[in-house]
Amino acid sequence: MSPSLTAVTAAAAAALTLGLIAAPAVAVAAPAPAGAEVIGTSPTLTSTAPTADADPLLSWRSREDGVKGRIKNFSGHPVEITFNGDQKRVLADRDEVTYYAGQYALVTMSHPGGGHQVQLQLIDHVWKQPISKFWPDVTDFHTTTERRGWVEQESHHELWGETKLWLKREKDGWNGGHETSSTSDWAVFTVHIDGLQK
Repeated sequence: MSPSLTAVTAAAAAALTLGLIAAPAVAVAAPAPAGAEVIGTSPTLTSTAPTADADPLLSWRSREDGVKGRIKNFSGHPVEITFNGDQKRVLADRDEVTYYAGQYALVTMSHPGGGHQVQLQLIDHVWKQPISKFWPDVTDFHTTTERRGWVEQESHHELWGETKLWLKREKDGWNGGHETSSTSDWAVFTVHIDGLQK
């Protein structure tokens, strides 16, 4: 008759405790070198700034229609974002933040501590196709790029000096984790900040 599994396990544990057998080696992964990109896992945000879903930018001005998505910083420098005039975030390089805005999102971008400011407005009203407006210099509202009638999967660059933004209207139906009964059909925009004028 063979011994029970419980008896074998108890005997092995006792032998290990008494040092009669060596403990199995445990593989411990060495930490990645500073600045290394980790492949095959979820991206880790590199600063103490809010993560994309932990502290979203929310503006429920209207619940009928609006815009939602993510703003991502790939500029190589921290970027300060002011959202709809009253919510501020500083995104380190590779950081991102989720946003929801009824009717429109107005995003002001600058280097932390001030300096040159640019603005981007994303609009989606019930009776119109989505619109984007880009002001490369907030002191000159006559200089603007306006794009109307965005369709799903359409993308464009907004370029001015060192400022480089990439916008894409994603497929409808994206769920950023803060949905309400009316946000399922809001226009979804991803915004990449690839460079910013000083």
